[in-house]
Amino acid sequence: MRIYLIYFRTYTTTYGSLGAVILLLVWFYLTGFAILLGGEINSEIGKQLTSRSPHKVPAKARRGRPGKS
Repeated sequence: MRIYLIYFRTYTTTYGSLGAVILLLVWFYLTGFAILLGGEINSEIGKQLTSRSPHKVPAKARRGRPGKS
């Protein structure tokens, strides 16, 4: 028990630093996942809105517009 108490301070320093690094990496992972999920949701909402748009111009009509290729 005495040996554990003597070296307890070094264990806390070492594993506390490793824990902080692991926690930071988990935070980065979750943040990246949230950003990607938000982008996917935004994309799907945009697709739904454009497919329901009453002002949708057919492809043949778009070709004849001046200035558009």
